[in-house]
Amino acid sequence: MTGTRHSTRAAAIAGLIALIAIGGCSRTDPDGLAFLERAGDYESEAVVSAVGDRDEMRVDAMIIARDGQLLYREGQIAAKINTHSVRKSLIAILYGIAVERGLISLDQTLEEIGFDDTGSPLTEIERQATIRDLMTARSGIYIEASGQNWDRPERYSAQPGEEFFYNNWGFNALGEILEQQTGQPLGALIDEWLGTPLDLQHFSPADVDYDSVEGSSMRQYVIYMSADDLMRIGLLVANGGEFQGERIVSQDWITEMTAMHSSAETDPPEMFNNGFFDGYGYLWWGKQQAGSMLIAADGWGGQILVIDPQRDIVIVSRRNTGTHLLAQGWFLWRGSESNRPEVYAVLDRLPAPPVTAAID
Repeated sequence: MTGTRHSTRAAAIAGLIALIAIGGCSRTDPDGLAFLERAGDYESEAVVSAVGDRDEMRVDAMIIARDGQLLYREGQIAAKINTHSVRKSLIAILYGIAVERGLISLDQTLEEIGFDDTGSPLTEIERQATIRDLMTARSGIYIEASGQNWDRPERYSAQPGEEFFYNNWGFNALGEILEQQTGQPLGALIDEWLGTPLDLQHFSPADVDYDSVEGSSMRQYVIYMSADDLMRIGLLVANGGEFQGERIVSQDWITEMTAMHSSAETDPPEMFNNGFFDGYGYLWWGKQQAGSMLIAADGWGGQILVIDPQRDIVIVSRRNTGTHLLAQGWFLWRGSESNRPEVYAVLDRLPAPPVTAAID
């Protein structure tokens, strides 16, 4: 649900070249996910059948891992594509690291950290919203926001913490607050706190861009990332904050981040992406499916990272929406904005892992 990239810069051109080449600058793993052993049924006939027709779903890249092994990997897996609202779930992990380093407290109010919107100054009541309120989309601050193309409630219609609303002003503010409290731009933070320890293959600090609208000083941060690198993020969350035996963020944070702090049982179901999801944590969605609470990062146009903790499955599915308004118009002209139901159906079609005979 994020907005579009309006600025032009050398990095955008470089990113487009990388997209065409289906490549990017590699760190140490030329195969992108070579550290993952291929499952016994990697891209087997049954797995390919479960995935279905990627062209029909308009999936430009898809990667599936199960039990820490690679099950499927096809398409533009190295292309840097706009993550759209997946960006929010990415910075939720950064917040966990910042909290653990003592740089941020979720219970601080905007007033306490001296934070305001210089385009539309906050009222005394709005300044009492906490960072936690922003993380759970319950700030009650309804101001024009870059990237928000859906209706918002009337300003002053809710108190901080009172109701759930998927609110780009709050999400954009979280990016500004993280930069303010750490003293670093988001691109540098992602590169240092996630890029290096996760050995992200294609991400660079220049892959974070910004957009803004009149009437608000909150810039929308736009993150470009490859499917391969998003799979590494997914594995980090699926493994409770560890990656290849290294602790990146605490298990406690992953648990708190992915717990449902709002749900369709306590808030209007239509607020949860028109009822598709069942709850919302700290910038991560939750969905009940096949007896499991799925954990999901979800972005406009079909940017999907979904984790099934019960079956230990991680799916990354990407659709290339382009890097500017004209490209996104062409994307929409070709068909529906989302292929969400089709991608989630893949989870239930995947065959059971092959049985390995015990060795006496």
